[in-house]
Amino acid sequence: MKKVFQDAKEPLYGRLTREIDLSPLPIDAIYQIATDLGFQSPTDILTLYGIFGGMPRYYEIMESMGLGGSAIPHILHRALFTPFAPFRNEMRDIILSEFGNTAHTYLAILEAIATGKTRRSEIAGPVGLPATSLSKYLRELSDLFDLIEREVPITEQSWKTKKSRYKIRDPFITFWMRFIYRQLSIYESGNFPYFLNRLNTSVSEFMGFAFENITRELLIQLNHQNAAPFYFHRIGRWWDRQSEIDLVALNPETRQTLFVECKWTSNPVGIDVLQTLKHRAQKLPTSDAFYLITSKSGFTDPLKNLRDPHLYLWDPNDIATLIYKQKKGHMP
Repeated sequence: MKKVFQDAKEPLYGRLTREIDLSPLPIDAIYQIATDLGFQSPTDILTLYGIFGGMPRYYEIMESMGLGGSAIPHILHRALFTPFAPFRNEMRDIILSEFGNTAHTYLAILEAIATGKTRRSEIAGPVGLPATSLSKYLRELSDLFDLIEREVPITEQSWKTKKSRYKIRDPFITFWMRFIYRQLSIYESGNFPYFLNRLNTSVSEFMGFAFENITRELLIQLNHQNAAPFYFHRIGRWWDRQSEIDLVALNPETRQTLFVECKWTSNPVGIDVLQTLKHRAQKLPTSDAFYLITSKSGFTDPLKNLRDPHLYLWDPNDIATLIYKQKKGHMP
């Protein structure tokens, strides 16, 4: 669609009178859909959203298969790891229909990014192209197909810095590329136990990255309603050669900064995580620092008992409360 109207070589170029960017549904809408489908655990709903994102079709298919309220491994088993699974060829068909004969190079780039090779120099190796030849493919994946986006440290100007990384926009494409495409021959042979035996580990590993995106989206929604710790102008990741911070939200006018750490682990988060976050935060200039830690498994008593008005702690239950009470404009 974009090529038809935006490519200068196409006959309809320049004739577009209005463009509508139809985005995936936001987390609060999916939270309501998941609740209507019978999901009760906030952790399960966050995991669903982390893997399938805001595409209504995936939840519609879950409902049609009677998977509402089921355990996440069972949903993935039925949806991906059976001979007639409805999502079995989902990503491959989409990508092949978009890229045609050039699919191999694009798929190699997406696989590299999905598996953690996010810098241009890191992507070049698995793709088999020099880094200087990737620009065309990265630009098309970003601007034409809307599949990836370029990130720079939140304190950098995107048009000046070379400190860039790439990420895949759609969570399910990321999941599929990371855990299925890289072992596609095993998958296509029908050896589903290979994947099922690793499923819990794969989901936990994936959610470690997805939890950052969920936290970021929720903070942006709260910010729009003036319900964040303070009104921020920008939010994104930060890194240098030695360390990185999951999310940093900035208000350059008030010099307030929110530093965020996201932990999708089986153990409660302790004070050591806060201390590490504060140590890394010292590298960024700020007059008024706030800290937010999100944790799948809650927090230790010593951390919860800290009386710090600039510290916020969110577990899945807190996130559920925020989603349901956003219009009231307060944070737990």
